[in-house]
Amino acid sequence: MLNDHRSPMDFTLTTRFSGERMLLCVGGALDHRSAPLLRRRLEEIWALTDPLRLTLDLSALTDCDAAGLREVLTAVTDARARGVGMEVAGLDGPVARTLAAGNLRTRFDVHPTMGPNGA
Repeated sequence: MLNDHRSPMDFTLTTRFSGERMLLCVGGALDHRSAPLLRRRLEEIWALTDPLRLTLDLSALTDCDAAGLREVLTAVTDARARGVGMEVAGLDGPVARTLAAGNLRTRFDVHPTMGPNGA
């Protein structure tokens, strides 16, 4: 079972399942210190299950630097290689600014804004 994670940097990862869909909520600052934690969680997910759909919800991020964005793009690439449909939600605020700076918004499917419970 995947455990929710809170790091000393106030970075959070929360995993929810709904049938064949998995929701991975990321909160706090996704940066060079926390990006490896996201990678580890995704490696756990790939080792334990192959969800048909994965939604990466970034709506609770307070900051996202280039290392964090690289991890999001790697997650999308890994999901596609595994045949997992992946969407990214919460593309506003710090994530939108980082994506706009790199002209990268079209690199993945965007999920409409989600509610607090991933709905």
